Amino acid sequence: MTLIRTHLSKKYNREKPVLIVGKGPTARFIPKSDEYYVACLNQSGRLVEHCDFQFIGDQKPYHDMLESYVERVDNLIFPTKFNLQNTTGDDTIDYVNRTLPQSVQKHAYTFCGPTVWHCHDFDFAMKVSVMCTGELSFYWLLKQGFKNFKSVGIDKNFGDNRRHQIFMSNGDCPDVASGNLFDGWEDFMFNRKLKLIKENNANWELM
Repeated sequence: MTLIRTHLSKKYNREKPVLIVGKGPTARFIPKSDEYYVACLNQSGRLVEHCDFQFIGDQKPYHDMLESYVERVDNLIFPTKFNLQNTTGDDTIDYVNRTLPQSVQKHAYTFCGPTVWHCHDFDFAMKVSVMCTGELSFYWLLKQGFKNFKSVGIDKNFGDNRRHQIFMSNGDCPDVASGNLFDGWEDFMFNRKLKLIKENNANWELM
């Protein structure tokens, strides 16, 4: 994976924990706090009072953020080309520049190799450096110097790929609703995140 325009202000304390909010069954409302930064995966920003880092991969989560809670977002980390629901083609960066409020700082990235949606067997999936938005968040934050992480809504031992009902009812999980993920996907991705944390001598606490 290649990162583009990655500068993050030195005002961010790299020693402070980052609380990453996913869309799994353990997701819950997260209040703003001076004790941690908050990172949101796709539409999980619906459940937070303030989002320091918003990570997206597809166009639908971007639109949902714009419509629902963009005023609570400080930094957007987005792909140079949306993965799913892409109506912008190769012009994603220009599209985001036109539609995102100037108050939100932009950080773009691009994947090297096939995307997650071409990976429906474990052997092929392992060829991809960073696969899902959750893994992207850890990768990007580690590259920025953060080492201490907490999380809600990133769940292990959920082989049926469940999501919190608030996201299912809002239509935020088309991959789950359509059965696009293979059995064991969540456990597989959880273990990849855990491996990334261990390789970087970082800390991760499930809340």
